[in-house]
Amino acid sequence: MEWWIQISPEVIRGVQSFGFQDPPPDRILEFVESYLSRHGDACATDRWDKSPDDFFIYSHLFIEAGRMHTLEFVVSDAAKEMGVLKVVWVEHQPGDLL
Repeated sequence: MEWWIQISPEVIRGVQSFGFQDPPPDRILEFVESYLSRHGDACATDRWDKSPDDFFIYSHLFIEAGRMHTLEFVVSDAAKEMGVLKVVWVEHQPGDLL
């Protein structure tokens, strides 16, 4: 099944505010949208324990400027019957220098 992905304006602004250059924010968001549209059902098996019925976490890992970064996206699947996943929140976890 291919999902239709909605990314909230708050998430877009959040990713832009982290100041990534390589990859740029729009490339990160394109990848997240593409990945979730193809693999959202598999990702949904990793439920968010505080609200297991409507949300799951998608973790996106990448390296920028020699540092590992993790972006954790909170995704709502409340409209899964209509084939829609909505990315509603993002958290940035910077890692150590490699």
